[in-house]
Amino acid sequence: MVLTTEEKVFIVKHYFRSYGNGQDNGPTLKQVSEKYRQEFNKAAPSKSVMLAIVEKSRHTSIVLCQRKGSSGRRKTVFTNNYQGHVLDQIIQSPKRSLRQTAYKLNISKTSTRRLFKSFGGYPYCIQTGQRLND
Repeated sequence: MVLTTEEKVFIVKHYFRSYGNGQDNGPTLKQVSEKYRQEFNKAAPSKSVMLAIVEKSRHTSIVLCQRKGSSGRRKTVFTNNYQGHVLDQIIQSPKRSLRQTAYKLNISKTSTRRLFKSFGGYPYCIQTGQRLND
């Protein structure tokens, strides 16, 4: 059940409005759900959904988007700035692993590997071993 912005605002407004009525137990979701049914002529969302909306509004003062902060396109690190940082770190200490470089620059290991491969590098250390005798 996807709620509209108007419905979310209605839930938060009526939840906090019942504080001002001087009720002993504070606001109840049962009263809010009854008013919701009267206003919108459909079944009210579950108590957990209503509590999530109220808690979100308490913490962030935002009712409009429940996924605020985790929605949208992820930030890319494949920029010239990060390419320069990765290249500098690898030139300074070529024995350092990509995992250590990623940790030092606070970039994911995968992004560090992609950036290093874009330079034409190998994302692993070439191992030297013992020669085999006949």
